[in-house]
Amino acid sequence: MALEGLNRMNASIRLGAYARKYNYSIFFASPKGLKGNTRDMFMRCETFGFPGQNIATSVDDIRVGPAREHAIGVTYAPLTATFLSTANFWERTYFTEWHELMFDGPKGNKTFRMKYYNNYVTDLDVVQYDDTGNGTYAIRLFDTFPKTIVQQDVALADSELHRMSIEFVFHHWEEIDPEEKALQIKRKDSVADGGVPISKAH
Repeated sequence: MALEGLNRMNASIRLGAYARKYNYSIFFASPKGLKGNTRDMFMRCETFGFPGQNIATSVDDIRVGPAREHAIGVTYAPLTATFLSTANFWERTYFTEWHELMFDGPKGNKTFRMKYYNNYVTDLDVVQYDDTGNGTYAIRLFDTFPKTIVQQDVALADSELHRMSIEFVFHHWEEIDPEEKALQIKRKDSVADGGVPISKAH
């Protein structure tokens, strides 16, 4: 029975019954006031992730016996995206300008006062595809914005490509239809050549 189960699992993997990590895409619309075509940047997103979900609890230790934990809320951890950097660091400039929507920084009056929440948040979609390019699973992060632009190191002895990591925070997430019409329009407009490549979706 054990050998039969192993053979069945191997056959299932060969038939593509399991999701592959590289078959994904991310999409988000730029917040109002932020210019720039993000189409190519989505193609250079090397890593991202589907969000987790944590139930915050409180311990009820009033009663005699083992304590019980009660759900008191829900929390979400940030997600980090890693992008390949172009020669002119356009992606870095894009996210620093996004930060300018959040506070009056170096390009403004330098008061460092924070700005309105609704002016800098956007929704972000993450879509998983099968090997034929069909969407199989998708989630939407609501009220997303880049909290942290992680430092990019330079080194004389390092010939690796520059990669930029962005830590995104969001209010909540929901599962969505991976083939919904609005998402298909966004997919076509966001990825080079009018669609996601069949073999690799990011």
